[in-house]
Amino acid sequence: MYEDENVREQRPEDETEHRHGDELAEGFAAGFEDALEQGDALSAESIALEALAANLEVERIYDHVIAPGLIRIGHLWQSGEASVADEHLATAISQQVMASLFPKMLLKTNQDHQRIMLAGPAGEDHVLGLRMIADTLEGAGYDVIYLGPNVPTDALLDACRKHKPRALGLTAAMPSTVPALVEAIEAVLELEESPAVFVGGRTVEQARTLGVDVPAANTCEEVVEFVANLVDKPVLREKFGRLLEAIYAEWQEKSSGLAEHGADPDPESGELGMASAFSNSALVAAESARGAARDAFRLKRTCLP
Repeated sequence: MYEDENVREQRPEDETEHRHGDELAEGFAAGFEDALEQGDALSAESIALEALAANLEVERIYDHVIAPGLIRIGHLWQSGEASVADEHLATAISQQVMASLFPKMLLKTNQDHQRIMLAGPAGEDHVLGLRMIADTLEGAGYDVIYLGPNVPTDALLDACRKHKPRALGLTAAMPSTVPALVEAIEAVLELEESPAVFVGGRTVEQARTLGVDVPAANTCEEVVEFVANLVDKPVLREKFGRLLEAIYAEWQEKSSGLAEHGADPDPESGELGMASAFSNSALVAAESARGAARDAFRLKRTCLP
């Protein structure tokens, strides 16, 4: 399914093309960041479609155009230069843009059909990165079950028993959700038929910089090969148990420092309630668009000779 590493090393033209793609993506990313800061949905979608017309893969657009803009908005929010409403608006715009790109992913599916489940553990509402991973894996032919944000551990276990995924991806974007993440993984690993587990999210990335080596999916461009390898060679339960102890210990020691990189907003805030409602409406619309794209793709395949 994948080229041998030695073969790739023998192709310097591939490296040149990759660098050119990175330069293109950087230019589009700057425009996308500006569009998000201005709350300009039309410009944001136009920039993403221009990137697609420039032959950038959707995965690269996700990683190098959309994600940097969201990170920028997150930094502005942390510094007090952007409101919670601004952050939710940026998320909603990005959801819409991703939904418009999603059909292009389906056109290159290889129909692998292994089942992958993705979820945010209890209390985790920041799952746009997880949605990017879900789109990428579905586009590669995996049977993706995307449970979305804030999934209680009991519900997650029930879903695993019912759907029996080959792999389960969980995310921790905010430091406050690390205990729920650890609890969910420990419970899943106790299942009689436990899936291969991997993690992602900003807090997980920060924990890895502190020396905690967990199986983590970092980018859309890498996740397909990462999951294929993980399914073939899942992390053993005993080793994952030691990793969980390490990540929890690091969280306890460093949680105050990690929290400085972004505290959870006050759930009682009226601004947060209105912004969340707007973001949720955009999420529903984006999921409807994805459903329509899947139906159109299936119909097209049915009609092909």
